[in-house]
Amino acid sequence: MNFNFLQTFVTVIEFNSISKAAKALNITQPAVSKQIASLEDHFGIKLLERLGRKMVPTEAGNRLNRHAKIILNSLQQAEKEINEMISEVRGNLVIGASTIPGQYILPKIIGLFKKQYPQVKTVLEISDSGKVIEKLLEHEIHLGAIGTKVLHDKIASIKLSDDELVLITPLEHPFATRKTVKAVELAGEQMVWRESDSGTRHAVEEKLTAKGLNVNNLIITAEFGSTESIIGAVEAGMGISFVSHWAVPENEYRRNIAVLRLEDIVLDRNLYIIYPKRKYFNRTAETFINFLHQLDNKGF
Repeated sequence: MNFNFLQTFVTVIEFNSISKAAKALNITQPAVSKQIASLEDHFGIKLLERLGRKMVPTEAGNRLNRHAKIILNSLQQAEKEINEMISEVRGNLVIGASTIPGQYILPKIIGLFKKQYPQVKTVLEISDSGKVIEKLLEHEIHLGAIGTKVLHDKIASIKLSDDELVLITPLEHPFATRKTVKAVELAGEQMVWRESDSGTRHAVEEKLTAKGLNVNNLIITAEFGSTESIIGAVEAGMGISFVSHWAVPENEYRRNIAVLRLEDIVLDRNLYIIYPKRKYFNRTAETFINFLHQLDNKGF
C-alpha cells in the first residue's frame, strides 16, 4: 500500500472535500479520486460517500481514518528520529534563485557550506523570482532565494541579506557626472527594464509608484532576463536602469557605467530564502537554513 494514499484519504476527511484536499496537497482532483478508489479497491469496501456537498467517511472509512492517523504520525516520528541519529548530513540540495542572490550572494555561502558539509551536493538554478516560487510550490526545488516578499500560506521565509537598488547610466549620459537624481527626472528617459516576474522590477516599480510616479509612462526600450544583460545594455547606450548594488562592485570599474542614487526615494529591500511550510522537510535544506542563521549571527 502507498502511504501517500493514506495521507490523501485523511486530508479529504479533514476538509470534507476532494477539491480542497487536492489544493492542500498540491495535486489534481482526479489524482485524489484515483487514490481514494485504489484504497477502496484494496479494502473491498466503500470508504467515502457524498452527503450534500460534503464528502464524509462511511463506518469503514471512520475506522481507517483512525488507524491511518496513527500510522502517519508514527512514520513522521520515525523519520524525525532517524534523521536525528544521522550525524553526517549528506544528500542533494537544490536551490532556485533569482539573479541577484543566485549570482552574487549564494555562491560564496554555498562554498562555505560545502566546507562544513562536504557530503552535500548543492545544485543552484537561476531564474526569475516568479519561476522560483512556482518551482518551490511544485516541489522541484528544496529552497528558493528571491528579492521579493512572498505572501503564501504554503511558503515561509527568512531574511537572507539587505539590498539597495541603484541607478546606472552610460558614461556619456548627462546623469553620469552627478551623484543623485530626483525620481521626476526619470520621466522621458529611455529605460532598460527587467522581465515582468523580476523581484528587482517589482521593488523599483513599487517604490516609484509610492512616490507618485506612474510607471506606465516610463519609456521602456527593452526588457532583459538578467542583471548582466541589463548592465551590458546600459553600457551599450540603450538606456538607463536600476540594478542591485551587489552587482555594482564587480562591474563599475571594468565597464563604462556610472552609478547614482535617487535623491528622494530610498530604494532598499530585503532578499529572502523561501521554503515550504511543512512539519518536516528535506534534512539538507533544514541544515542549510540553520547554517544561514549562524552566518547572520557572525555578521555575514
